[in-house]
Formats: sequence, C-alpha cells, structure tokens
Amino acid sequence: MKLIYRFLIILIITYSCTKETEIQDSKYQPEYDGWFSKDIEVKDMEGVNSAFFRVFAKTETILNDFIQMRKLTITTNLGEDLSLKSGMPSELFDETKSNQAYSYNASKEPTVVISHITSNLVEGVKGIQLHIENTEFKNGQDDWIHGDIYGYETTEPFIGLVHWEGLYAVLVHHRWKQYWYSVNWEHNPYTYWVGKTLNQYWYKFDWGNVYKRGLTVRHHLYQPQQPFPYYVAYTSEDFRGNICEIGSWDSRNCYVGTAPAGTTAFVWPNNTGRFYYSASSGSNKCPLPGSWFDGSNCAYLKIPEDKTYGFVWDNKWYVKGNKILTY
Repeated sequence: MKLIYRFLIILIITYSCTKETEIQDSKYQPEYDGWFSKDIEVKDMEGVNSAFFRVFAKTETILNDFIQMRKLTITTNLGEDLSLKSGMPSELFDETKSNQAYSYNASKEPTVVISHITSNLVEGVKGIQLHIENTEFKNGQDDWIHGDIYGYETTEPFIGLVHWEGLYAVLVHHRWKQYWYSVNWEHNPYTYWVGKTLNQYWYKFDWGNVYKRGLTVRHHLYQPQQPFPYYVAYTSEDFRGNICEIGSWDSRNCYVGTAPAGTTAFVWPNNTGRFYYSASSGSNKCPLPGSWFDGSNCAYLKIPEDKTYGFVWDNKWYVKGNKILTY
C-alpha cells in the first residue's frame, strides 16, 4: 500500500512539473508577407568591409526596377566607397499585394523598403552611410517622378537622415517595432518636411528601447539623373552636417585645399592624422603656404581628430562635416 501511495505521489509531481514547463508553439508572421525581396551584399573597394541589406518591394517589377535603376553606395568613416553587389535571386514570400494610391503622407506604407541586416567592419570603421542615386528612368529623361515612399530600417540603436544642399525637400516619418515578434509597426503621429532650404535639414530616431526602428521618406518631386537628396546614417558617428571645422562646405564635404601641381596629396598616418603631399621637384620642395618639409614629404594641416576625419579625392584634401550634436 505504501509503495502504491509513493508511486501516485511521484506521478502527481511529474505531471505538475511537465505541465509547468510546457512550451506553446510561437506564432510569427513574416515581415512584408506577400512582397518580393532581394538580398544585397555590399563590399568596399578592397573587399575588407561589408554590409548586408534586404530590399523589399510590393511587386517583382518594382523590385527589379529599383535594383536596375538605382546605384547604391556606402561610405565609411575611412572614406571608402562600398558598391552594390546584387547577384542573389529575388524570392516571393507569398502572393504579391496590389499597389495603392497614396496621399502626401509619409506614414503610409512604403513601396520599397531597404532593411539593414548587419555590417562586418574592420577595426577603426565606426559606421556607414547609405547613398542612393538614380541611374536611369523607365519613361525617359524628361519625366518627373512624384510621391514615391521609401522605407529604411535597422535593428541598430540609431538611424538618421541628412539632406543634401540644393535639392528638393522630402517628408520624413519614423516608426518602430517594440519586440522581435511584433507584427505591426507603431507610428509617430507626425510627419516632417526636411530640406536644406528649411529650418530642419536632418532627422534622427535614436530614443526608446525598441527592437527595430525605421524611417519612411516621401519623395515629393525629383528630376531624372539626380541622386536621392539625402543619405541615411546608421550610427551617430556618421550623422554629419555642413559645419566645417576646417575648410569650406562644398555641398557634400568640407574642401580644405589642393596639392601643388606635380605633387601627390595624401593623409598620414591615418584619416585623423595630418594632410601631406609629396615634395616638389623644384628648388622649393614645399611651395604651398603653411606647409613644410619633414625630410621626406611636405606636411600640411593637422586634422582635428576629435571633430572630423580627412580623405583625398582628385588630389584634393577634404574633411567630413562635423557630427550633428542632438539631444
């Protein structure tokens, strides 16, 4: 009798423990169900740094047109360009959704979404900027395109947009998903005009403990062959404006100077070091005012390393604009 009693106790305890640890199957609806997607691996010129994006579009035609007619590049704080590599096939998640007519409201669902998946960056590379340029247009050179909405998203704690000088303004709206299993986006109730001719030329979303954050950007109007009038930054390090610590703003970067004819401009020992150029073959080895001969080359300006970083393009010295300080 005691043996039967003990056996019943063991059964009850076992059943109770099993019941408490029972795991229900999770229910998760994939993002952008019914959309087409293409995975894009982006590498720098040396193949050292890489970033991965997934581009979603409502139809395969929209997806292919976006990939074929847009040039995507990424810059890093080391000044390297990353070029689009799109060899991966598109895939259909489900039946495609039909297009919708949109009012001028950036909170509407985007037509194309560029989702940042991950970045593999070497030591010293602190962040990336995404730039998009139109390379061709389906209906000819003279067409104006109205009202496209593009979405940008990341699981990083920062996403921001900086508008280029002299180009058309855009409408910007931010949204987020609180948890990894969240199906629907939560939306900021407001939409903002962002442009260089306006009081606000940048927009960022870096507050709140959320799983995924995104920006939707409404292109009010753009001409053929123009770049998108902004870049998207995924870290505060590359969220930079038009204030120049040295040099002068040229609508994209801060122009510092040009190396003398017959010499070669460079930066040493790194992009926060000093600007140099090779010694001239003439009697005056360092003809540029403010430079001096260091025994091998001509030393020029020191780069303010706590504010910016330098690079060389077309034998000219440049620095990036100062970081946009926001609170």
